[in-house]
Amino acid sequence: MVLGVWTLIPAKTSKPCLIGYYAHCSFTPISTIMCFALAVIFYWLGRRKAKAIQK
Repeated sequence: MVLGVWTLIPAKTSKPCLIGYYAHCSFTPISTIMCFALAVIFYWLGRRKAKAIQK
């Protein structure tokens, strides 16, 4: 989650991101979605593993 938010923060870079402003990552919409998707997958896998251990 933190990395997804970090990609949205404005910064001084050489070229604008795909949304149109200067952010840490030039692929901001894509990288943000990828970071959030990975966070959801790891959260889901962790909860699934925790439930399996409890049984």
